[in-house]
Amino acid sequence: MFPKKRHIHIDGWGWEEDNDHAQVSVIVTFPDASRWLCHFYTLKCIQSIREDMLRTGNRIFMFAANPLVIVDTISRKHIEEVVDESIGDGTFDLLFEYFGAVSEHDREQLPEGFLPSDAKIESIEIPRRSVADVQRMMQQSSEAVRQTAKQWIFGDPNAMVETLMIGYMFRLEERGIAATLERDKGQELRDRWEWLFARGLDKEFKRDIYLEQYLWHLFSYERLSFLEKEEAEEAFRSQEKQECYLFYQNRDHALYISDASLLTADDLRTEQDIYVVDRDFRWTYVQTHESDFRPYFYQR
Repeated sequence: MFPKKRHIHIDGWGWEEDNDHAQVSVIVTFPDASRWLCHFYTLKCIQSIREDMLRTGNRIFMFAANPLVIVDTISRKHIEEVVDESIGDGTFDLLFEYFGAVSEHDREQLPEGFLPSDAKIESIEIPRRSVADVQRMMQQSSEAVRQTAKQWIFGDPNAMVETLMIGYMFRLEERGIAATLERDKGQELRDRWEWLFARGLDKEFKRDIYLEQYLWHLFSYERLSFLEKEEAEEAFRSQEKQECYLFYQNRDHALYISDASLLTADDLRTEQDIYVVDRDFRWTYVQTHESDFRPYFYQR
C-alpha cells in the first residue's frame, strides 16, 4: 500500500487563471523517494485539441499522454482529492506510473525532513502488481517472446532498448534510410545539445524549467524563438539533411545517419522524446511525448 504522506507538484502554467481549459503534469513523491506521474486534462482542453485537429486536417486521431486522467476542472484541491482517494482505495498505481527516484534538485523542492537520508522503496505491493501484469501477458506469449523477455529482465539492462532501436532502424531501412547504432553515445549528445542550445542560461533557470528532465523544456517554457507543430514539420522537411544524429532523452544509445535526405517528420511520429541534429548541431528537430508540445524546430 502507498503511504498517506505525500508531496504533490503540479507542472504547468496558466491553469490557475483558466482551470476549466487546461492540462498539467502531476508528480507525486512519497517518503520512499519514489516519484509517480500522471497527466490531467480537462474536457474543454481535449475538445479544443480536437477542434484544432479538425480545422487543420492534420490527423484523425490524437496522441494522449500516458497515463491520463480527464477532469472537468483543474485545481490543487481537486488533484489532491484524486491522489488521496486513489491511495485510500488502492488504485493509485493504476492512475499514476513510476517516474523514477528523487534527484538532488527534487529534494530542494520538498519540505525539510520529508525524505529520510536512506529512503528506499519497501512496499511489496509495487513489484507484486508489476509481476501480475507481466504474468498475464506472458501466459499468452510464444516461447520466443518468453525467452526474449527473460534476456531483457535478467540480462543486460540495455538489451530491451537496443532491441527496440534496432527495430526502428529496420523501419528506417525500409524507407531507404541507413542508420548505424551508436552505443553509449546518448549522454554525450545530450550534453552537447544542452551546451550549444542552452548556452548562456544560468543553473538556477535550468532548474526552474526542469531541463534535467527534458531538454525540450527549453522550448515549451518559451526561452528561445522556435517553430512548432506544422511550421516545425515544414522547416524540417525543407532543411538540407546530410549527416545526422538521432538520440533520446532517456536512452544510452543513439543512431547515426550518414545521409538523412529522405528523413521526414512521419519517420519520427512513433518515437517519443527523440532529438534530431545535424553533425555540427546547427539545427535540431524534437518530437516529444506530449501531444500538445510537439514537434519543435530550432536553428542556431
